[in-house]
Amino acid sequence: MPEFTSYAAGTPSWVDHATKDIGASNSFYGALFGWEAEDQGEEMGHYTIMRKGGKTVAGNMMAMTEDQPSAWVSYVSVEDADATVALAKKAGAMVFVEPMDVSDIGRMAIFADPTGAAIGVWQPKTFQGAELANEPESFAWSELNTRDVPAAKTFYSEVFGWEPNDLDMGDMRYTEWKFGDKS
Repeated sequence: MPEFTSYAAGTPSWVDHATKDIGASNSFYGALFGWEAEDQGEEMGHYTIMRKGGKTVAGNMMAMTEDQPSAWVSYVSVEDADATVALAKKAGAMVFVEPMDVSDIGRMAIFADPTGAAIGVWQPKTFQGAELANEPESFAWSELNTRDVPAAKTFYSEVFGWEPNDLDMGDMRYTEWKFGDKS
């Protein structure tokens, strides 16, 4: 079972979902994946930790604004959220949530890359990220669908140090991101 207690900077470490109906969302993912919902209480805005077999796998929360669509966001572990956001801004990001402390568990931010895709960064303190990943019913892969692959390649290489690895797939070219020797 792929269990994690930490993540190297530059590695995806968490996913969460923003929804307009957290109760329905918790029920849906509970039925679909067998996740147990653990409401973190009023002081955490009723952010809900989703667990599989007692291990953290994802988060679920209420959308922050009326016009925010329900969506999943992937978070990349970083050593310094403020420095990463500054680098992302320099590389063309639009920041949605400036770096902020989340209780004593970490520091986070959310921004859009120059192609418009949202991504988050997580600077861990007491919470490292998903304890269970890369297996059925847990986070295993993120994909970026974009019409501007060259801009995405430049951005993610500059911000996270990811290296693009282009793969020919018949009529399509697929870019896989590598961090060190891992996809």
